[in-house]
Amino acid sequence: MPTVDAMIYLGRKLNDSDRLILDNTLRKISGVVAPWFTPRLTQVVFVYYNPHLISTSVVLASVRRLGFEASLVAL
Repeated sequence: MPTVDAMIYLGRKLNDSDRLILDNTLRKISGVVAPWFTPRLTQVVFVYYNPHLISTSVVLASVRRLGFEASLVAL
C-alpha cells in the first residue's frame, strides 16, 4: 500500500481536546492510516494516508469542516 504524509497547518495551537477531535475524525475517513502530532509543532497535524483512496484536498476539507483555518504545507 503506497502511503504519504500531508502536513496541515491549523492556524492556532492545539489543546488536548482539539487533538482528540482531529484524531477521531480523521481516523474515520477511508484511506487515512493515521493522523499524528508532535510536541514542538502544536499548530500542525500530519496525516499519513493512501493517495489511491483519498486526496489531500478531501483531508484538508475534513479538517476545515471542524472549524480550523487549515492550509496544506508543501513538504
